[in-house]
Amino acid sequence: MKLITRLGALAALALSLGLTPMVAHAQKRQSARWIGRVDSVSDVYFRRGRSWSTTVSGSDKKNRGSARFTAPLPRKNVMVGLEREMGRGVVSVRQQPKASNDYTAIVRIQDRKGAVGRYRFTLNWDN
Repeated sequence: MKLITRLGALAALALSLGLTPMVAHAQKRQSARWIGRVDSVSDVYFRRGRSWSTTVSGSDKKNRGSARFTAPLPRKNVMVGLEREMGRGVVSVRQQPKASNDYTAIVRIQDRKGAVGRYRFTLNWDN
């Protein structure tokens, strides 16, 4: 309680001197979770609150997936991180969102095992 009283007194002193106290803004962690199947190599695109995939190699008919967003990917430069939760192949961020790609993140899934593989991963970013 004494600490809160002292902090309040410091803020009041800063205001009386014409200073604006700095307020720490917590950045909120947002995410998009993708679940799907991949045969060989696919790219998964994330833009705003939408995702879609393209087949780089393998069977187009077997590549299916969907994403759930906690919030749309913002229209600003953010660094996305990747957490692979399920899948036997390589999952990596191929492209970070930036103005030159219309703020689109691209994740590449490489499944070279032969049959269709099931994948689940989450993209994370600070808003």
